[in-house]
Parts: sequence; structure tokens; C-alpha cells
Amino acid sequence: MTLTAPARHEIVAAFGDLTSVPALPTLQDHMLASSEGRRFIKEASHQHENRRHKIARNPPQSAFGRT
Repeated sequence: MTLTAPARHEIVAAFGDLTSVPALPTLQDHMLASSEGRRFIKEASHQHENRRHKIARNPPQSAFGRT
């Protein structure tokens, strides 16, 4: 269905999500094999941690459990 009706964007997205899982370990191996890939993974994880800590310190007004 996805290949025959690409106008259905939600099906295209779901198809991509389902088929990408087996490729992720290979992608990570390729990234870890290069210095640029290792640097990218390291920087991305630091940015993710910083964002997570910022949200934890000051959660949005609508957050469940906010005091």
C-alpha cells in the first residue's frame, strides 16, 4: 500500500518506522567506526542530557505532578 499510494503520509511514516529498526545497529556501528561519528554521538548525548535536566528543573505548567 505504501509504495502504491505514497500520498498517504501516515502510512509512509509507519512503514519507515517499522523497517528502520533492523538498520539502527548497523548505522551505529558505522558511526562508531569513524571519529566524526563518535564525536556526533557524544555531542548528541550531551545535548539530550542537558535538555532533560533543564526540563526536570523547570517542568511546564501542564506537567503531571508539578508542585
